[in-house]
Amino acid sequence: MSRNWFLSCFLRSSATTSRQRPSSLGLKVESLERRDLLTTLAVDISDASCGDVGDNLYCEIQEAIDAAAEGDNILVSDGAYNPIVIDTNNLAIQAVGGGEAIIDATGVDNGVRLNADGVAIRGLIVENADNDGFFIAGNSNRLQGNTARDNGRNGFNLDNASFNTLQGNTADGNAVNGFNVLFGNFNTLNANTAVNNNNGFGLFVTEGNTLHGNLSESNNSRGFFLAFFVHENTLEGNIARDNGRSGFNLFFDASSNTLRGNRAEGNGTAEDPDDNFGFVLARESNNNILQGNIATGNTGEGFAVADSSFNTLQGNMARRNGEGGFLLTDVQDGVFLGGDTASNTFKGNTALENGGNGYTVVGNEDKIYSNKFQKNSAVKNDKFGFFVDEIFADVNVFENNHCVLNGLGGSNIDDIC
Repeated sequence: MSRNWFLSCFLRSSATTSRQRPSSLGLKVESLERRDLLTTLAVDISDASCGDVGDNLYCEIQEAIDAAAEGDNILVSDGAYNPIVIDTNNLAIQAVGGGEAIIDATGVDNGVRLNADGVAIRGLIVENADNDGFFIAGNSNRLQGNTARDNGRNGFNLDNASFNTLQGNTADGNAVNGFNVLFGNFNTLNANTAVNNNNGFGLFVTEGNTLHGNLSESNNSRGFFLAFFVHENTLEGNIARDNGRSGFNLFFDASSNTLRGNRAEGNGTAEDPDDNFGFVLARESNNNILQGNIATGNTGEGFAVADSSFNTLQGNMARRNGEGGFLLTDVQDGVFLGGDTASNTFKGNTALENGGNGYTVVGNEDKIYSNKFQKNSAVKNDKFGFFVDEIFADVNVFENNHCVLNGLGGSNIDDIC
């Protein structure tokens, strides 16, 4: 006797007797085929009964993943576990012990390889992978409160993955990037921390990502590194502090990005760094907007634009940087970069108490032109408020800038400031 026949009979019987029953019973029959039954599975390697048949308690996270169906929850107790691969969509995996649920990936490429979509992972610690702690190849996943430490390449690697959210995670001591985005688009990285990696955050060949409220601190190289065809990303409210090289570095066609309300503090700590700016746009990084950012205590200039055009720097503050406030050039470390530095706009910025000039315009003839400096302030800088190579004085625009109490005067050329 089929289940459908039974349900059909039951429904006919209900309809027949409903005339004799009060309507307030509100009888409702749901087809068994349409009912979604979600399961919670537990993982606890310290429980002697883990792995017993039929109790949904497993010794390894991978065993629970293999047994799970879409939509299931996996709760992981404290302990040391083997690496995992996730191919099932819409799982939720969460550490619940209150201590440490650690995946030790020694000798394995990745601690967590996430191929699926719509997965949530919270509270796991991944360490010692040969390559990436978390390798994310799926879309629309959410990783929150996880830690990737001491891995051979990246802590968190979004590889051709889009629409993912990483929030409140920590990357510590990874050999390449703490957080890496390659090829994937429209990801959100919010309130994450990268410390003691090579670069804190790296974005490469990607667009449409949002980085908000992240901290990149004490990394060997750059705090935030956007390079090689990186377009239309938004960085807002992030902090780059005490990194070996520049705090925010946009390089080689990192274009049409918006940086707003970020801070670069004390960067350039490495011995003889080849870039030691708070913020730098270099090698044809064009059409970017930098607004309301603060660069303070960096060993080079606070802001630098080199071999890049059509950028807008407005309302930024450069204070107490070692070599100056703002630099416009086509040369980096004495090397002519080869391209034009043209049609950039500096408006309403402040250079205060920097070690060199407030604003510096230097480089090669015929390569720096049509840039505008309007309504900027230079106050109490050690050298000039504005230092401009004479060859650039007439081919760039200097209007209504304000210079006061600079060590060598307002500017090296009359009528600049």
